[in-house]
Amino acid sequence: MRKLFILFFVLLSVLFSSFADASLSVTAKSRTFTNGTANDATAVDASFVDTYGNDQTISSYINNMQSGSLANDFTITMSGLDFNFHASASGTPSSNVLLNVLRGTSPTTSIRWNETNGYWDFTNNGTNFYPIAPLVVSTDPTGPSEGTIWYNTSTHSLKFYNGTVNQSVFSYPTNYHGSSAPVWSSSSSLAAMNVAERDSTDTYNINGTSLTPVFEGGSPLPGTIGTGGSSSTTITGSGTSFETDFQVGDVIHTVYNGTQRITAIASNTSLTVANAMTIANGTTYYYGFGPAPSTWYNMYAMLSSGSASVILSTRNIAGGDNFPATSLGFTPTAYRQLPFAILTDSNGNIIPFTVANGWPYRPKIMWNVPASYLTGSGPQGPGTTTVATTTSPSFVTTNASAYVPPISTICDLHYTSVGSYLEFRTTGTSNIIGAGFSNTSFTGYLPDFTLNSSQQFDLAGNNESSGVYIDVMGFVVTEVP
Repeated sequence: MRKLFILFFVLLSVLFSSFADASLSVTAKSRTFTNGTANDATAVDASFVDTYGNDQTISSYINNMQSGSLANDFTITMSGLDFNFHASASGTPSSNVLLNVLRGTSPTTSIRWNETNGYWDFTNNGTNFYPIAPLVVSTDPTGPSEGTIWYNTSTHSLKFYNGTVNQSVFSYPTNYHGSSAPVWSSSSSLAAMNVAERDSTDTYNINGTSLTPVFEGGSPLPGTIGTGGSSSTTITGSGTSFETDFQVGDVIHTVYNGTQRITAIASNTSLTVANAMTIANGTTYYYGFGPAPSTWYNMYAMLSSGSASVILSTRNIAGGDNFPATSLGFTPTAYRQLPFAILTDSNGNIIPFTVANGWPYRPKIMWNVPASYLTGSGPQGPGTTTVATTTSPSFVTTNASAYVPPISTICDLHYTSVGSYLEFRTTGTSNIIGAGFSNTSFTGYLPDFTLNSSQQFDLAGNNESSGVYIDVMGFVVTEVP
């Protein structure tokens, strides 16, 4: 139909080329017409002569029509190679403009500028009008004909009118995850990954290829910090705003003293970190950068100035956190939290992992640690025993948060017992899972075990126990939409 539309205008150009390229005039005939009298009825319509007089008057009228001075009478003017329809229009447009083909006893066909909906449409039967090209609109068209198709950029959906209602043919996926799974690369980095995400407000697409995840970090924060030059876990600030710029779990960084996780914030000028630092007073400091020892980092796909990036942050947006204004060094246009988190060990190394299955919806992240961790005599899990021993026949609340992040409430447990019957249950429930035999050493695996929102579970043994070891082997991301 678009080709027909173009052909129509090409024909118009040919028909009116003499008007467009030269001054239009009429050469007077040898006879003079008398008003109301058609002396040459075969050449001039009687009513036309009656209205406009003789040849000279007609010639003057046509030349005036070309110049546009009679636009109130004729709604088409020609100037150069342009055709101007509805030339008398001014102000806010309100009228449709049609190009009609009169077909005698058959219906008139038309091409129309539809001012109501703001697009070109056409009719083959004089009644039903259809868009010439597929529509891309921000609001559904008003009063479309049955069969009209359009794409709505506000709802991200392809629709058509079925004669009764607007029917959705296809809707753009909302809140979708489409990025490749993260891959451990080294003790300090992850492999580059591809990103295809819908942002958290369902407004922007975040797309990028071969993006290497980086730890967040921005410009220097106000004021200076120090420990008086001695080793201490307490950092004192001068002109600082610790309560505004940080929260517990964030990391603080200096160029020459490394990065540490914040465990407490006493005031705007005093905070505590997990491991002692030796910092000269008056030192410039930063939010972020990493990796810091024994710290969880969440992953985000971000969009800024049209470019995508992958950021590792201590903040958990799904858990109610916000990005501090100075954490990134830039203000993202949009972002999306990915269903993933990494953990560093006590030396700041990224613990090896494998995205086992489920990516990108509720993926299971398995700790990829040596088999020596499963010997039953320590150390357990990725470097440290989650539960060393229990001799209590009553349930004792056990915390698995060392190896299960806040974005998860399901984990895989491996247990080894030396002469103790074991019972497990989710903290706060009465659903008990038993394992093993009294006075018998045994080992086993408990997959997809449910924890409470604080990553805790209850464990009971018997008083004949000489040792119980529990490994957290992996976790399922359950709290990132």
